[in-house]
Amino acid sequence: MSVSTIPPAAVDEGRRARLHVALGGFTLLVVAGAQALLDPALPIDLLYVLPVAVIALAGGRPMGVAAGVLAAVLRSVVETWSGVAYVHPAMALLSFLLAVLVYVLTAWFEAEITTAAQRARASALTDPLTGLGNRRYFEDVAERELNRSRRYGRPLALAFINIVNFRSVNEERGHAAGDALLRLVGEELPSGIRRSDIVARLGGDVFAILFPETPAEGAEVALGKLRERLLVLARDGGYDVGFSVGVAVSETGATTLKALLSAADATMYAAKRTGRGLVVGDASLPAAGREVGAEPD
Repeated sequence: MSVSTIPPAAVDEGRRARLHVALGGFTLLVVAGAQALLDPALPIDLLYVLPVAVIALAGGRPMGVAAGVLAAVLRSVVETWSGVAYVHPAMALLSFLLAVLVYVLTAWFEAEITTAAQRARASALTDPLTGLGNRRYFEDVAERELNRSRRYGRPLALAFINIVNFRSVNEERGHAAGDALLRLVGEELPSGIRRSDIVARLGGDVFAILFPETPAEGAEVALGKLRERLLVLARDGGYDVGFSVGVAVSETGATTLKALLSAADATMYAAKRTGRGLVVGDASLPAAGREVGAEPD
């Protein structure tokens, strides 16, 4: 998903992945130690396979392959140190190479399966036209950010952006022109916000931006500038459209996602009714809001 923002939840996932890799590496050492203390000739290959699979799952193919090679080396070192004898020296080499093959293939296939699953999940969360996150992605992230806001008592702002007169673009210039406008807006929105903000296309001509750790004043300033950039971009592209922006702000996260979405929707339509302006409202009072930068129809 070509979303240029990095939500804090993604940072948490990265930390968990690193923790799993570290635990997998530690488990490899534990398995090697157990092999040395017990009978080194026991068939404990499966015990090496499990941490290799965990590392491949969390760290990806290169790290998984490296873990597979390390597992084979540890297994061979323990056998040599413990005096495991083979009928022929070549058998020791063959055993080592077979172990490398098994562990590396395990890591390879585990990484491939994980990558395929991640791609499928990303596809299910991505708007195919703009490459932004879709409604499902946005609501998942918004729920996590709202919980974070509530936990720490920090502000959270949600903006809905509607392209006014978008239908006329489709009717007068065709759907290809409408799609081009949507892609243009989808490319511009991420460039006008912080890396910690989350942008998505909710469907049709409506986009959404989530601003963690942002009070009403900060969201109003940022969106005012972004709206002006969108107007210039549309005008330069020959599009006779406007942009109505509605913002709902929860100063402490003491609301629900449904209420936050409803408030943003209400302020967006208030902006549209009052002249394609920008309206900021309290998430606990969906109908409330104040208009700024209104334009006549």
